Amino acid sequence: MSPSRKRRIRREIEDGLVDDASAAERSLTAHFIRARRNVRGAVVSVNERTMITNAAAVRLVDESDRWMLWEWARRAIERGQTEPEQLSLSRGTTVSARCEPVNAMGDTVGAFVRLDAQPPASSGKPAARGRRRARRDTFGWGSLSDAQLGTANLVAAGLTNGEIAARLYVSPHTVDSHLRQIYVKLGIRSRVDLTRMVSENSANQREGT
Repeated sequence: MSPSRKRRIRREIEDGLVDDASAAERSLTAHFIRARRNVRGAVVSVNERTMITNAAAVRLVDESDRWMLWEWARRAIERGQTEPEQLSLSRGTTVSARCEPVNAMGDTVGAFVRLDAQPPASSGKPAARGRRRARRDTFGWGSLSDAQLGTANLVAAGLTNGEIAARLYVSPHTVDSHLRQIYVKLGIRSRVDLTRMVSENSANQREGT
């Protein structure tokens, strides 16, 4: 076989793999966009190459969690597991995870994973914790919704509003709305102030304060 024919065959194989991968990514993205509309809380669509998160999941997962989440989800799907399972993420957060397969062309091309963060152990009574949360509902860091927290983390990571919108598959108007509400709740006026507060809050969490 001539070298030129070998190169042509190699290109054809590579093109086929790219086409298959692109189809899988499109299916994964389409499933994520449909499914997240009916789910509250943190959700992730993942396979061996891609991880898509909503705003609520941004504060829980990191890109370094992608392989672990996919391997767990793949095994759970193979076992037909429907019960949630506790997982430890790279940021030190423990979550309760449930998953469902994302299928395309008769194959499983990824998984849609729902994540519920587990509260740290506390000796306080549930009722008291509920009262403390109620007092934080209007202003302050604890008043931010999951979507607002996720947006805040992406701002602190240096993303523009357009980049945040693309990352979370929402409109720029939605990102603008989140930021306006965040500024009011935190009593700040700029992205610089928000980045500083995100950094301080992360440091406090690492120190356990």
